[in-house]
Amino acid sequence: MQRWSPLNERQLTLLRRIGVGKDPVSAKHPELAATVYALRNRGLVVTPRHKGVWHAEITDAGRFYLEHGHHPDRPEPGSRSRAVPGRDTQTSDVPLSGQELIARVQRAGGTLRVEDPDEETRAAYRRIIHAAKQNGLVPDSMLLRHTGRSAGDLVIRLSSGGLEDETDWNRIRLGARDKVSHRPDLITTVAKDPGLLTVSDELRSRALRLVQDLSEQTERRGHRLALSRRRKPRGLFLQVGNHQITVTITEETEEQTRELSDAERKERGIYAWQRVAPEYETVFTGRLRIELGLPAHADKREWTDGRASVERKLGEILKTVERCVQREEQERLEQQRQLDEQRAQSEGQEAEKRARWQRAMAEARRQSTEDQRGRTLAAALDGWTAAREIRALCGELEVVAAETDDPERMAELRRWIPWALGVADRLDPTRNPSVLSEFEFIPDADDLRPYLGDWSPKGPYREYGKMDEAPRDVNDPYREMSWFARRGRAQWRRR
Repeated sequence: MQRWSPLNERQLTLLRRIGVGKDPVSAKHPELAATVYALRNRGLVVTPRHKGVWHAEITDAGRFYLEHGHHPDRPEPGSRSRAVPGRDTQTSDVPLSGQELIARVQRAGGTLRVEDPDEETRAAYRRIIHAAKQNGLVPDSMLLRHTGRSAGDLVIRLSSGGLEDETDWNRIRLGARDKVSHRPDLITTVAKDPGLLTVSDELRSRALRLVQDLSEQTERRGHRLALSRRRKPRGLFLQVGNHQITVTITEETEEQTRELSDAERKERGIYAWQRVAPEYETVFTGRLRIELGLPAHADKREWTDGRASVERKLGEILKTVERCVQREEQERLEQQRQLDEQRAQSEGQEAEKRARWQRAMAEARRQSTEDQRGRTLAAALDGWTAAREIRALCGELEVVAAETDDPERMAELRRWIPWALGVADRLDPTRNPSVLSEFEFIPDADDLRPYLGDWSPKGPYREYGKMDEAPRDVNDPYREMSWFARRGRAQWRRR
């Protein structure tokens, strides 16, 4: 199918809706995804992402199609195709350069899918992909990958190489290699594998025509009928957006009583007048049945021949599938919305918890710093008081030494006086500024724990097992003076 091939009715209706309709088309409409991708591969729409959700937007080529009724790249009637010389019309849609390939993949939202191209087209794409890599045309920190080099759909992807992107690429790669969706190959594969259709020989040709009709109507509605070759369970399935619904085509059977022939009676030694238990056998009824792997809430999951054949019920079958897919997608979006709300609520609670912990830590640092300052000032006051008392004592000793008649006693007392005055100078903050030097106190976890209650100083969580008792005056309204009350007598002698 060429880039300028006419759109089917479903594709044209969706293009008008995207171009001039008021109802936006996005990932919230999974039943339209396959049709959107088909339009995107022709350059009629783009699907930029916003907050992880793609939205379909019409391009200039799409507006041209709506105005003139054909693709702007369509060759003029009666003229030759605009293909490059030496290339037939099947490969004329291949990018002419690596830059064009990268631009086309980016316009397609990062993943470009070419449905079941022929061998020459595959080879042309492989050459362009190789040239893009060799010439350094791949954007920085991005990887250019492709799958389907030999068979199936050709999928080209620009990826970041992250873990989530790697998982998504593996899903796309394995799915593309597993599926057979090209109608001739699909019919041929089904015809070669009798186990895929549980029908009698009389109905096998009709069942194959049913598969072909289902494939045609599925594609007209923007979906695909494919065959899984490797996965279990193997068999047919409908690809509707990102949803896969198994399709089982069988012929109904019934139990019938089997009469023994005369030869069987003779072989078993049964007389003509002798009564025997009836025997039953399973026989085909000639009625085809289609069973879909739809969820329990589906309106219907089986269709059989009745007043109308199953071939005439294919439209009803596909509409049922689309309703189920739409409902499942709505449920998935609702679940995602609830998860997002729960995640947002949890993140809000964690943020509030961290904010309360940070406020508690800031207050604990303030209180710990204030207490340390109080203890430092109390020690300085103790030293200043002790220095005054020592100097007073030295004055008394000088008087006693002057009044004593014993020269040795006088000398002994006067030896003490200089040393004691030196001690007083070291204790006195007015003589020794280092006692009240620049205050730098960085509290550690043990310093903060007494002021945090049951908060942990290491993070916004509770630490009930490590609660230390805070100072008795930690909440004292007179805490600025509480260090003085705890000071007691000067302890300079213990320094």
